[in-house]
Amino acid sequence: MCVSFHKFGEYFPGTGHIRDIGASKGKYYSLNFPLRDGIDDESYESIFKPIIGKVMEVYRPDAVVMQCGADSLAGDRLGCFNLSLKGHANCVDFVKSFNIPMLVLGGGGYTIRNVARCWTYETSILLGSQLEDELPYNDYLEYFGPEYRLHITPSNMENLNTSDYLENCKITILDNLRHLEPVPSVQMQPLQSSMYFPIMINTMNRILTFASQSEIVIAELYQTMSYLIPMMRMIDGISLWKESPKEFSPIQSSLRLENSKTSLR
Repeated sequence: MCVSFHKFGEYFPGTGHIRDIGASKGKYYSLNFPLRDGIDDESYESIFKPIIGKVMEVYRPDAVVMQCGADSLAGDRLGCFNLSLKGHANCVDFVKSFNIPMLVLGGGGYTIRNVARCWTYETSILLGSQLEDELPYNDYLEYFGPEYRLHITPSNMENLNTSDYLENCKITILDNLRHLEPVPSVQMQPLQSSMYFPIMINTMNRILTFASQSEIVIAELYQTMSYLIPMMRMIDGISLWKESPKEFSPIQSSLRLENSKTSLR
């Protein structure tokens, strides 16, 4: 499963249309969300969380490889988006919240000082550490002026991603996910007769061995054991009693135990 949120339209390499959904056995396992210039934190979050949340629900990955390209940050020399560090990192934190093993990678980013800011901040998110906004003194501090701070301020560029456009794309992608069979939470497979209720069988052996010594004990234990009897009848070769407790005797129960030892093992 590959999910991508990216700039699309007159932009290298020109791939990633919403209709690019994979082919053959991989059909619907490629989800592309094409974005226009100027997307901001609020708009990005409104599409990222519902789609990734649905992917987690339907596909249930064992691990996630997440590429955190910094060219989506405000002020990038080549990028066209308007995300803050916090908006960018909120996506990382959201994926982290599913408690699935993650391999987090860098990616694009062409304003170097902001790339350093982004990956430093997102490393802190992954480690559960808090960083001060004011940058500590270091040999490269001059590169982070004039603010000398960790976080950046988004610009006032226009967001060309209208609510209707984002909603329509989101509906299309969620609809594609409906074509996938949900992953079962537990793998079901038939059991061999020798595997039926091993703990129950051992318990029955012990109870019957003890019960054969006393008719009173048989009467007391009969009701407790009665709920096990229908299930025990499912085991091959076992014939359990149908008589009432009054009709039992230590000799009868001992004989029944001896007759069923081979099957009960």
